[in-house]
Amino acid sequence: MGILTFIAVLVVGGQIAKAIAQRNAGPQLPGGRDLRETLDQLDHRLEELEHHLAETNDRLADMDERMDFAERMLTQQKAREQLGP
Repeated sequence: MGILTFIAVLVVGGQIAKAIAQRNAGPQLPGGRDLRETLDQLDHRLEELEHHLAETNDRLADMDERMDFAERMLTQQKAREQLGP
C-alpha cells in the first residue's frame, strides 16, 4: 500500500466518519444549530407565552368585573341624586 493510497483512505474515512457523526447528531439548521434543541427552545417559549396570556386574560376579567361594579355604583349614586334629599 503506497503512501497516496493511505492518505486517500484517511481522507475518505474521515469524510465517512463526519457524515455518520452528523447523521447521529440529528438534523441541523443553517448555522449548525441542532433542530431538536431549537424546537425544544421554541416549545418552552410557547409555554411561557401561553402562561403569560392566561395571566393577562385573568387580570382583564378581574378588571372587567371591577369596572362593572363601579358603573353600578355610579348608576345608583345618580339615581339617589335624582330622587333628591
